[in-house]
Amino acid sequence: MGESLQRILVPIDGSQTADRAVGVAIGLGRRHKAELVFCMSVNHAVATAECATPYGAINPIPLLNALDDAARETVLEAKKRAQDAGVAAATVLLDGPPAGAVVTYAESRPFDAIVMGTQGKRGLERFLLGSTAEGVLRSTSIPTFVVHPGPDAAPPAFGRILVAVDDSDPSSAAQAFAYRLASVDASRVFLCNVVESTVLESNSRLPGYGNTPFVEHLRGGRAALEKAREDARALGIDADTVKVEGQAADRLLWAAQSLGVDLIAIGTHGRSGLKRLIIGSVAESVVRRSSIPVLVVRVATAAALPASGRRGGRTEGSKREIPAPAR
Repeated sequence: MGESLQRILVPIDGSQTADRAVGVAIGLGRRHKAELVFCMSVNHAVATAECATPYGAINPIPLLNALDDAARETVLEAKKRAQDAGVAAATVLLDGPPAGAVVTYAESRPFDAIVMGTQGKRGLERFLLGSTAEGVLRSTSIPTFVVHPGPDAAPPAFGRILVAVDDSDPSSAAQAFAYRLASVDASRVFLCNVVESTVLESNSRLPGYGNTPFVEHLRGGRAALEKAREDARALGIDADTVKVEGQAADRLLWAAQSLGVDLIAIGTHGRSGLKRLIIGSVAESVVRRSSIPVLVVRVATAAALPASGRRGGRTEGSKREIPAPAR
């Protein structure tokens, strides 16, 4: 049995997409017996600046109080929803640019994962969380579930998981974290390797290039798939291998739809050269275009780190704890 998640951060903003993320988080919390921490960021500096006019400054205090009250109400509603489902929950308000505030808080506490939506609110409510998923994904080393807008409720469990596989450390980390989920959920795992054959074959015809990188990549992909399947079997996880050709993001999304999976797991970092064509740089495209939740693991060791003894925080952003009402 794999290690279960213990503490999950859930940034929210009151939007429909955030509501779906809360559903995913509650499902994870129930199955893993994890504590959920719902947070919301109010950017006081931006809100105060908006009160300045060419004719003089307007007192920002009423606006700030209204924003804080709205944020407090939103996180407390999410907390009640979790507790009604039998999941332990806490709340916190953050202050500062949303992505920075979320990452600062997340990495200064022992969180195993982040669950958040991709789309926030606009207008006056942009002072709240807003659309910060991209900023969080580019900054945090904590595995992050990204939930997309949709008319349907979030999946209650991840019964079928597609894992993008190559020979990189981020891919290995995504596999390890996906196996943690699969061990708890008894999920069926599909290990998918993409060969961008058109690009590789085209490059192989260039003078002085040769076909050695192409052949080596094919061998590497097969070896990575076999190792990933062996690792899964050692944990008692039902895993199948899938090898597809084409543009990486397109084929991963196609495979996810064809196999009817509930989650796509992908590792990423800022790679360059030949390996960039296979998996690393496509995570952002998959996140933007997927209609199902995507798990992004950005740092190779993120999946293996225990909840205790994790990173220190950065300097930007601050927090304000909300006392929890009696249960």
